[in-house]
Amino acid sequence: MALDPLASSARLSGGRGYVVTVTFKVYDMTVSRPPTGLGLYLNQARLEGNLCDVKLVLDGGLELDAHRTVLAARSPVLNKMLTGDFKEARESRVRLHLDHTPTAACQTAIAKFVEYVYTDEIADWENCELELLKLADMYMVPELRLDTELRLWSCDALRALEVLHAAGLGDFIGRKLRRRLTAIVVHNIADLTRDLAGSVLWNEFEKTYPALVDSMFSYAAKPSDGGFQLLICKELKAFISPKFFAFWQNGNNNGNQP
Repeated sequence: MALDPLASSARLSGGRGYVVTVTFKVYDMTVSRPPTGLGLYLNQARLEGNLCDVKLVLDGGLELDAHRTVLAARSPVLNKMLTGDFKEARESRVRLHLDHTPTAACQTAIAKFVEYVYTDEIADWENCELELLKLADMYMVPELRLDTELRLWSCDALRALEVLHAAGLGDFIGRKLRRRLTAIVVHNIADLTRDLAGSVLWNEFEKTYPALVDSMFSYAAKPSDGGFQLLICKELKAFISPKFFAFWQNGNNNGNQP
């Protein structure tokens, strides 16, 4: 959601001050919009192989047709590779790869990355958000990072837990998003533990981040303590901002928010 404040003021009688009225216009930024315009037609041409002049080579031998101009226009990294004195520019072949990602998941994520580059939309995310965050950073497509984070910002508790577990302590998830996902899990901890008790996902998460799980239960049991009553440990430090960490580490219990 985005807020667009419009402020107006009027002087009180007698010159004693002002009354300020602030009106907020609320826009839902997560509602999908169908792609239109040139990108839509270029993407259709790509899918049909029309006028494509570059091959994207993926793990497993899969190749995707694309247009050099579109890739170069959307990604500074691909622009350098396709217009400079590089092998990719000379051979019109670019290898796209994600480390530590299974071949099938890598192929799916890169196909969606290319779809977004053309249309600014992804029709079916197929739980590829983490891979797309990595690709957005690797190829410097900030719009994709923003849209992916907005999507995760409103995910359900199960998906939030899946993302936290899969991301681990990786730095490709920003602190704000990590704290948001953690909050979603915390506020739904009772339902999650009931639904996931004994599941592989929950057992692995609990084993990997025991202090985080203990802290989630602590906060869920005492939601009125004025903030995240998180245990201070190395596992948790990576899940919250340094300022928030220092606030609790110093024992500041004055009710001030970091």
